[in-house]
Amino acid sequence: MDVKQALVRAFVETGAFQWDKSSPFVLASGVKSEYYVDCRRFLSDPANCLLVAEAAYSLVSSLGITAVGGLVLGAVPFSTSLAIVAHQRSSGNEHWRTFMVRKEPKTYGLGNLIEGDLRSGDQVLIVDDVLTSGKSIGCAIESLMQSDLDVCVNHVLVIVDRQEQNGRQQLEQQYGVKSHSILMLDELKAAQIMLRP
Repeated sequence: MDVKQALVRAFVETGAFQWDKSSPFVLASGVKSEYYVDCRRFLSDPANCLLVAEAAYSLVSSLGITAVGGLVLGAVPFSTSLAIVAHQRSSGNEHWRTFMVRKEPKTYGLGNLIEGDLRSGDQVLIVDDVLTSGKSIGCAIESLMQSDLDVCVNHVLVIVDRQEQNGRQQLEQQYGVKSHSILMLDELKAAQIMLRP
């Protein structure tokens, strides 16, 4: 079983992917859907973090990334795991620093909106756990564009593309980025049907 197959299977077996036609889930956007992807629960297990990061690294290792991060909360465990795997898989040659974008600046300390080690000139990979409308990824991109840092954002990566609300297309059209997805909702649906007792 390859990494992607193991990842799909783990999503279904852990219950991190749920499909309920009779009782729709309310998403962050307020839209109802019969599918729910719980990446926060999934990434609470270090074995799953490693699976996700391994699959992600194989997708983006050739992009010249120097920093990886995104909007709290979904991006934090994902970006950290990915940076660690990149460092390990490259024998220390890939050193992707991490950062996170707050939804609003802190009201204490330095009042930062962007935390971590992001530097001018960085080739940034924006990550998020799930792509639906693309709103949270867009928020992270806009925060970087409005900052004092001169960074280049050409790529975004998500764990699961829900294939709803034209999220991928909207991101690519509005921000000129290339969107990458480890898993598509259709793959999770197929796995659930196959693994259902």
